[in-house]
Amino acid sequence: EIGYDDNRSVAMGLVVEAYMEMTKDGNNVYRPDAHTYAHMFKAIACLLPSDSLSSDDYAEKLVLCKTIFESCCREGQMTKSAFWVLSKLFRDENEFLDFLLPQLSGYVEVSKDRLLRLKDDSLYKFLPSEWSRRGRNYKSLNSHMR
Repeated sequence: EIGYDDNRSVAMGLVVEAYMEMTKDGNNVYRPDAHTYAHMFKAIACLLPSDSLSSDDYAEKLVLCKTIFESCCREGQMTKSAFWVLSKLFRDENEFLDFLLPQLSGYVEVSKDRLLRLKDDSLYKFLPSEWSRRGRNYKSLNSHMR
């Protein structure tokens, strides 16, 4: 009998497989867009909840988040919605900022203390504009942060 965790694992495998297919070199028909990235982070949130993961599984989750985040930014598809969901994938705000700061290196000079004092929507404004050059065109993904 397949249990709840097994179903989530199978579903996450399908999500990752679909994403990998979309990002293959030469696939010019179905490329990830801002909606894809936002939904990838939502799928991770639903299928890999942090409070139910072992340390090893949580580390794998963070590697997956980093891979998707870097692709999203490289493609210019970051949106407020995707960024907000990504921030909630971490166990706490400190951990999220530990993830984010190295990504910002070379783009923005800012300390972790300064970022900790910002509200979520202000934190999004610290991201390099090139990371959202395409994503900002998706009004529904940028209108609010909940």
